[in-house]
Amino acid sequence: MWYPVRSYIADWRVSLFILVQVVLAVGMMIATAIFVQPADIPTLLHYSVDFGVDFAGPWHYVYRVPLLGAIVALVNAVLGYVLFYAERRYTYLLLSVSTAVIALLTIALVLIILLNL
Repeated sequence: MWYPVRSYIADWRVSLFILVQVVLAVGMMIATAIFVQPADIPTLLHYSVDFGVDFAGPWHYVYRVPLLGAIVALVNAVLGYVLFYAERRYTYLLLSVSTAVIALLTIALVLIILLNL
């Protein structure tokens, strides 16, 4: 049975988690658009302390990080809506973990951008 979306969004915890996720996802997209420029040389995508740069690829691979963040936010918001009326604790857990995942993706994107400056 489907319930109104308005009552799902009206919960302050759900609204807060979704707002933080949207702000982080949009911030990642804007930062990627500003700092990642098309280049003929490979873009550094991963740096390891032990081995140095161990993964480089085309410049457009950097756009996968914000895309992954947006997909995680969307899927978990929909799953949270489905679970909201059955068990709210699971909705809060799901949204808090997805917010943490998007925050970690934001940190990873900042490090990738700094690695390529």
